[in-house]
Amino acid sequence: MAGFTSIKDAIYFSILVSGTNFLMTGIALFLIDKIGRRRILLYTIVGTAVGLAILGVGFVFVTGFTTKQNTCFDYRGNCGACIIDDRCGFSMDSDSCVLKNQSNSGSLYLSCPSINTGGSWFTLVSLVIFVTSYALGLGHVPWTVQSELFPLSVRGRAVGLATATNWLANLGVAVSFLPLTEVITISGTFWIYAIFMVIGWIFVYTAVPETAGKSLEEIQELFLR
Repeated sequence: MAGFTSIKDAIYFSILVSGTNFLMTGIALFLIDKIGRRRILLYTIVGTAVGLAILGVGFVFVTGFTTKQNTCFDYRGNCGACIIDDRCGFSMDSDSCVLKNQSNSGSLYLSCPSINTGGSWFTLVSLVIFVTSYALGLGHVPWTVQSELFPLSVRGRAVGLATATNWLANLGVAVSFLPLTEVITISGTFWIYAIFMVIGWIFVYTAVPETAGKSLEEIQELFLR
């Protein structure tokens, strides 16, 4: 994790993020009926968009607007951008970015000095905001809503199609993430994701009805209006 000076710190903060996801998912089970499906989505999508936008700002502090370079040396003194490139390590002796397999690899660092910890703390807080919002909303509400929207005659096929679409979208994110960071920087990539969250909020606001406590017939009437 760029900006933290030990692998142990990175492990601890990974546990913090995972623990947040676990805790918030449990809390969401009690909120989904009390607040309602639509309202909880509208609230939490705002949180995910804000978290992603702030995460992009955090990476500006850590890496700047540096895209992937042809050689490690091209990163020069930009430690954050250097260590994210898996080919490179940062040499404190020369204050420069060099290849890991060079003879002086013993003096290389895979994390940045404390001067960059401010940016890393910023990214950590924003990541917790994102994970909290996602676990409370998008992480589970769509699965509940889709089981309530469709009549029994098509529910199996409709849910299967929705699930396949979800995993195809996940595949798209996984495949495109690194190429995007190389072209528009890490910050730009997270800002694009934040824009998609805004589009998602508009879709929920205009097209997703409240299904809590309603029969299938009542839900179908909502779509006919």
